[in-house]
Amino acid sequence: MGRQPEELIVFGRSLGSIPAIEFAHRYPEVAGLVLESGIADPLERVLMRVTPGELGVSLSALQEEFRERLDSVAKLRARRKPTLILHTQQDTLVDVSHAERLASGPAENVRLVLFPEGDHNTIFSDNRERYVAELRELIELCTRGETRYAPR
Repeated sequence: MGRQPEELIVFGRSLGSIPAIEFAHRYPEVAGLVLESGIADPLERVLMRVTPGELGVSLSALQEEFRERLDSVAKLRARRKPTLILHTQQDTLVDVSHAERLASGPAENVRLVLFPEGDHNTIFSDNRERYVAELRELIELCTRGETRYAPR
């Protein structure tokens, strides 16, 4: 049973945030987007493990390719539908600065929730009540066909 993009809420966690952002970018009518412990700059993550020389390319060429294909922040800035960004302040795998960069889009369309408890792999279990409440609010917003979060 297929669904229309406007009936979907896309979820991406950690590395999965990259294809989730891409999907929402290619299908801007997607009702909602949830990013948990998301990655703002995939190149930054790659360069933690390998050098451009090891890949046989220059840093500038690598930067250009990533900018053209995987600029998650720019894709989210162009988004006009609700986006919920969930991250822990103490994430030791993906720094909280990634969430802050991802949330730099239109304020009325983006909700950034930084949990004081938990880590990369315990974000849900350590923050279950508020986590579920935030998801519920996004789902209700999308179900009503609204595109903006109410100010808090």
